[in-house]
Amino acid sequence: MDVMVDDLQVHVEIYGKGFPLLLLHGFTGDASTWTPFCSVWGGHSKLIIPDIVGHGKTQMSEDLERYTIESAAGDLNLLLEHLEINQIDVLGYSMGGDLH
Repeated sequence: MDVMVDDLQVHVEIYGKGFPLLLLHGFTGDASTWTPFCSVWGGHSKLIIPDIVGHGKTQMSEDLERYTIESAAGDLNLLLEHLEINQIDVLGYSMGGDLH
């Protein structure tokens, strides 16, 4: 699904049921990085898997400030607000590990 977040179209995949788990890919990755884990982890968690700004199917921004860790983290927070998720576990690697 695509969600507008502060004038940026963000692509996010959602799988499973249970307490939400935000999965964040690394630099040059995308949501498909997590595909091998969805069938197992989706059995006990609602997986929220966005493409971070400039990656995968998420829109690129001409505003270079959008690519800072702080701005990307803010976009993720707005995405979670849009999805009405107030609490979440987070798992990320590489750049995705810096965003929480």
